Amino acid sequence: YVAAPELFVELKHLPASLADASLPLSDSVPTALLTLFGLNVVLGPIINLPLMLGEEVGWRGFLTPNLVQKFGKRGLIYANVVWALWHVPMFFQGLNYSNNPWLGIPFMIGVSVPMGIIFQTMFQRSKGAIWVPALMHGVVNQVTMTVMNFLVRDEAAFNTFLHGPTGTIGIVMMGLLAIYFYRWYEVGLGNVVEVETAVSTSLTTIQPNT
Repeated sequence: YVAAPELFVELKHLPASLADASLPLSDSVPTALLTLFGLNVVLGPIINLPLMLGEEVGWRGFLTPNLVQKFGKRGLIYANVVWALWHVPMFFQGLNYSNNPWLGIPFMIGVSVPMGIIFQTMFQRSKGAIWVPALMHGVVNQVTMTVMNFLVRDEAAFNTFLHGPTGTIGIVMMGLLAIYFYRWYEVGLGNVVEVETAVSTSLTTIQPNT
């Protein structure tokens, strides 16, 4: 439930989804559907890892360490507010809060700050292995897309500001986790130069041998 709280909420939409797809309904969730869901969530983030690395190198490997060095732990919050605002233009192109982009701004900040704190702490604790937050980022994105594609057919019943990891449910769950991770984060555990070196090293280790 902690890993994917929105899944349990969206299961209520499953009968309508199956009906729209002309699949037989049963008392339990079809094994084939869960298998496909699981494969998509597991393999999707791995396939998308190069794309997520491009984003995480900038946020976790550069911006956040520099702001933390200047502002202390508050830098975690500042960096992730910037991360949230970076997504805003995409709201007007159909991403996440397209039905109300302006209301989506505070919601995205509410999502990005706790999520970014969790990602940054895991990045720090992995000694600068940038693929760790990149993989976590990929999991969040893939779970969101999988839930929308598999379990949500009745868009009128889906409340963007309530359901999913970018809705109230996701914000509350990640916020509770982020409180712990914020306390766990250690300012000064690896300066900016050390972080940049660690990122460079971790990127080298995941490149295929030529």
